[in-house]
Amino acid sequence: MERVILDPQIDGLASSTTPAPTFKMEPHGYGSQENILDNDMNQNNSDDKLSVNQSIDGSQSTVSKDVKHPTTDNETLVHLLKGNLGPGMLAMPEAFKHAGLWVGLAGIPIMGAICIHCMFILVRVSKELCGRARLSSLGYEESAKKAFELGPEACRKYANVMHKVITTFLVITQAGFCCVYFVFIPQNLKQQVECQRECFNLKQVECQRECFNLKQVECKRKCFNLKQIECQRECFDSKQVECQRDCFNLKQVECQRECFNLKQVECQRKCFNLKQVDCKRKCFNLKQVECQRECFDLKQVECQRECFNLKQVECQRECFNLKQVECQHECFNMKQVECQRKYLIWVKYLALSLRISYE
Repeated sequence: MERVILDPQIDGLASSTTPAPTFKMEPHGYGSQENILDNDMNQNNSDDKLSVNQSIDGSQSTVSKDVKHPTTDNETLVHLLKGNLGPGMLAMPEAFKHAGLWVGLAGIPIMGAICIHCMFILVRVSKELCGRARLSSLGYEESAKKAFELGPEACRKYANVMHKVITTFLVITQAGFCCVYFVFIPQNLKQQVECQRECFNLKQVECQRECFNLKQVECKRKCFNLKQIECQRECFDSKQVECQRDCFNLKQVECQRECFNLKQVECQRKCFNLKQVDCKRKCFNLKQVECQRECFDLKQVECQRECFNLKQVECQRECFNLKQVECQHECFNMKQVECQRKYLIWVKYLALSLRISYE
């Protein structure tokens, strides 16, 4: 293969003071394959423009890409972060756990520096291959293929094989990323769902406990109020029964006292009447004897009249006293009967009140 020496300007990009580009094919030590650049030029994008700059010593050339919408520095930084950071960041605590604090703090910057250095090497190689192959850009597997094609003759026959191998590895890597995402997302969702379930169960248990406590408190309050009402009713009933008993006892005592007083008065009256009658009889007998003795001869007729009158008076008095005693007996019997009726009425009223209270 002949080496290509590129002039400073290509395809109308030269200034007005520079001539049009010319290509010269010279022998080169990289092999006998020709027209590699002509075949690769067909793969360029029609929207991209290339500018070729020749170095001072003429040993190598670089190709700069003129893109309509180039990426900015911030976008490049975001791509860099996206290419290096992933869900593995969430495994950093586990890594620090196994590596240790000091080893982890020292190892992370070293590994980062190695990764960035490898990325810069890859970018420089890709840029160099783009300049040699006059391409706007090369992918990962394309860079490897061009490196083998433009490399030593012993490695050129492995260009297509390495292209397929690297493509396969890229597919496996992306599939591994997807698998990691498929494992990572369900695990996190599972943890989130379990956490929410536990929180829901805890809230439900707390709510049930609060409801149970509230119901228990209300039940205790109701039971306490019912017991208090029953106790008040029982106390009221007992007080009412005691009051009725006291009233009944008082009434009975008063009735007995009245009856006793009436009997005592009647007895005193009877005794008084009997004593009066006896006294009158004695006086009458004494007077009669005296009168008979004194006036037996002279006033026998008068004495008889007087005696008759006296007997008549005594008879009337005795009849009156007997009637009075009978009347008093009847009054006492009537009062006793009324007292017994009242007593029976109070007993019936007490029994009815007790039945009503127990019902």
